[in-house]
This record gives sequence, structure tokens and C-alpha cells, in this order.
Amino acid sequence: MRLSAQYLKPNRRRERTAKRVRAKRPRNRTGRCPGIFPLLAALGIWFGVTPALAGEVCRQVSDSDSVRTGRAALERRGIRLGHERTLRIVNETAGRAVSQRNTWLRSMRTGEPIAGTLAGKRVVVAVDGGRLRERVPKRRGPRRKSGHRGYDAPWREPKQLVIYVIDNRTGNVDATFAPVYDSTLGDCDAVFEMLVGYLKALGAHQASRLIVVGDGAPWIWDRADRLAKDVGLANSKLRQVVDWYHAVETLHEIAGIPRWTGTRRDSWIRRAKNALHAGDIDRVAALIDDIAVGRNAKKISSHRDYFVRNTKRMQYASFKHQHIPCGSGAVESTVRRVVNQRLKAPGTFWLERNAEGMLLLRSYLKAGRFDDLIDWSLLSAASWWAPDPQPRDLTRGPLLHADCPDL
Repeated sequence: MRLSAQYLKPNRRRERTAKRVRAKRPRNRTGRCPGIFPLLAALGIWFGVTPALAGEVCRQVSDSDSVRTGRAALERRGIRLGHERTLRIVNETAGRAVSQRNTWLRSMRTGEPIAGTLAGKRVVVAVDGGRLRERVPKRRGPRRKSGHRGYDAPWREPKQLVIYVIDNRTGNVDATFAPVYDSTLGDCDAVFEMLVGYLKALGAHQASRLIVVGDGAPWIWDRADRLAKDVGLANSKLRQVVDWYHAVETLHEIAGIPRWTGTRRDSWIRRAKNALHAGDIDRVAALIDDIAVGRNAKKISSHRDYFVRNTKRMQYASFKHQHIPCGSGAVESTVRRVVNQRLKAPGTFWLERNAEGMLLLRSYLKAGRFDDLIDWSLLSAASWWAPDPQPRDLTRGPLLHADCPDL
């Protein structure tokens, strides 16, 4: 039996550039202009596959260390797809998810905060950067035998964000709240704009405290105060913490500059760590000044400002008493699992669009929210196809299951 469905073609009118050259129409991999079947799109069927198949393919490929390993896992389940088709499903599905996420976060940033699961809770926010190699095709130069001109592979720094909740009394991680992971190849402002969108969607303006944890990178602390203001949280509820291990690492770096014996070096580090833990940054600065003599004076003194400008962020004894985390291990671990174990593999180079999509898939997968991301894509397409449709709060975006059990 044959079934027919309406197909919408793209607008075929061609715009002319300033030089009167016909602009190229966007084309898909088959060389034809892309169009859509509205009926299939309403059911969430994009790129020739159902949401269930697209979600399973994306899950296996993003959870594996390569496309080949992901295809092998799929074949063991009876899903046999070619390499090119698998890549197309992953890249197109991830690209659409990125577009949906960006649109939703933009609406959250510009809209009013909504009541959410973070009301009355202590929220910890951490951001950090990773590393991956981008594939930038060359536009000029001689062509190779394969037909392309080669490519450059500059390093890029994806920004990773983490949002989690800690218990008000003990400071332990609240296991009832699934953490939020996300990442972008955008700049520092882009990742903080994403943070604003997520925090406003989860009701962080009603949180009892917002704790920003990170290393000593100035780009983090230059935007922390603005973050609380954009979310709608009183500045008195904001706490900023420099990671303890980064601060101690800097002390070790300072102590390694003079040519000391092991005993003298360990003694200086011990005294500096005790002063640092007590929050006595003046004492730490004095210890640095005492050894900033001779040919190494300028090199040692260059580290002094790191502690002085972060004095309020290094009150570790007070933080420990208030059950405030003093380490950024959550985001460090997330960078390793999301970025390093998949996108930083040797000999791996990424187009920017594909890397952005894989970062989103990996982030939601490691946060335990991958199914929510796929469900959101389907729900935003059509919520009427269920036999008894219920009103759904789509303002939650892809944060569905863990925070909205009724959906």
C-alpha cells in the first residue's frame, strides 16, 4: 500500500550579491535542496529516522570513544547503519538540539524568572575550560590527490558549566537533584549567558545561597557579580570561592623557584598553607615578600597578586565552618568526562558545528539527562499525538524528568 504526504520545498528565489553573482542555495549531502514533510516533522521524525532511533544512535556514538565503537554497540542490538548515515544522524540531531537549546536559553534570559526546584536551596555553580582541536579547512593553496586543500588544526577551549545542589546543613551533594552540565565553544560571555538561562529556568532567584567556585582565572570573577544580578538574586546571597587545590598548587610553584633543599622548601609550604587555610592572606603575602630577593625577586612577586586580589575568595576556614565547598572538583571531573575522554583524543579534529553538538550530547549524557533532551525535542514538535494529552510546561526546556516528575 502506498501512502502520500505533503512535502514542503524551500523558497527557490535566489538573492543576488553585491557583485551580481547568484547566491548558492543550501544543499544537503545528496545534492538536493532540503525540504520537510510537515506530518513527519510534527511527529518528531527528522532526517529520515524516528526520535527513538535518533536518540539511541546519538547515545551510543556520544558515549563511545569513536563512531566505530558506537556503531559496533549498535550492531550488537541489531541496528546496522553505515558510517556516513550514522554520522549524519548524530550531527543533524545534535545540531537541531543545539539550535533548540539556544533558542530556549535566550527566551529564559530575556524573560522573568520562574519558580523552580532551586527555591530555598544552596546552589553551587562552577565553570572551567577544556581543550580540543578544531578542523579549519584551508580556502587557498594546492589541492591534494583527495581533492581538498588540507586544513589547519588550532586548539579551541570549550567552556564547561556545572550546576548542582548541596545540603543546607551538611554541605554534602544533594542526590535528589540531577546536576546540570552543558558546554559551548563560545567565549566567556557565552557560557555565563547560558548560566543565567539555566538558573532563571530553575528558579535560582529564590535560592538561599549561590556559590560560584572556580580557579583563579580573572574571566570567571569578572562576571560573578553580574551573574547574581542577572538571575535576580541579592548580592548578599552570593559567595565566591577560589579552588583550594589551585591555590596550594600556586604555593608549590612559588616554592620551586628558589633552589632550596627539600626540608626548607617543605617548611615554607607548610607555613604558607596554614596561613592560607586560616584566611590570613596578609601573612601569605608577607611570606612571599620574604623570599622575593635576588635574581628571582620579580618572578616570585608576580604570584603575589593572585592571593591579594582573591582575599575574600580564600577564607577557607570560614567556608568550611559554613559547609561551603572549597574545591572545583565537580567541574574538573566533568571536563575530563565530557571533553577529554571523547573530543580530545589524539588525531581527532572537529568542525565547530559538530563539536558543539557533541558537547551538548555528552554533557546531558553524563548528567543523566540524555532522555530529557530527546523527549524535549519531541514534545516541542507536537504534544497532541498522545491519546490523552496533558498540558506540559515547555518553559523547563530539556530539564524535564528529574525536576518535573509529573511530565
